[in-house]
Amino acid sequence: MGLDEFKTNPDAVENFKSKETESDLNLADASSSAVYGIYNKNGEDKTCLYIGETKNLLRRISEHYDIKKTDDDTGTRCIACVHQDDEIDLTAEDFSDKTEIKYMLLEGDQDEIEGDLQTELDPRYNS
Repeated sequence: MGLDEFKTNPDAVENFKSKETESDLNLADASSSAVYGIYNKNGEDKTCLYIGETKNLLRRISEHYDIKKTDDDTGTRCIACVHQDDEIDLTAEDFSDKTEIKYMLLEGDQDEIEGDLQTELDPRYNS
């Protein structure tokens, strides 16, 4: 799919893709609306594991990294997926150490960028 086929501004998709991953959030952005990606930082290829959109970036990212979130101690959806995935060098226990995030604050008509990024990046754990 070419970038001109996206519903949102194709520049927004390119801007997100060109951003570097980060180990920590900028606290000034913590309560902002954003689209974000969680990436496996192992090896040369930083595989996109999950793309999401949120109204409160810090709260949502924290939920992804909370290993005690579910009754069976597999954590959140991303951690549960990692727990069941034999093809990736990640475990629930080292998920926070071996992943990084990338995010972009949302402004104006970028509310459909999450779906566009899921189409473009094909994250491992989005269904």
